[in-house]
Amino acid sequence: MARRSPARSRIGVRLLLAVLGLLLLVGGLATCGTPAPAPRSAGTDPTTGRLSDTAADTAIRAGAPTSALAALADVPVKGRAPRTGYQ
Repeated sequence: MARRSPARSRIGVRLLLAVLGLLLLVGGLATCGTPAPAPRSAGTDPTTGRLSDTAADTAIRAGAPTSALAALADVPVKGRAPRTGYQ
């Protein structure tokens, strides 16, 4: 029985590692998929994704007292924004 040279052994190990790495990569990519779209609530506009006024009011009222929605409820609405000159 002839002994293998160290160079041939290293080539075999490198080839084996390359094949295993490729299999892991392909297996990992096979499990990837496009994420499922987020469910739309009944009060959203399908084209923009924005809440309607009534849905926004409901969400603000239902929010916890220490939430950002509760803080948003305290912000007064004073008509239109000032003109900035940007177009």
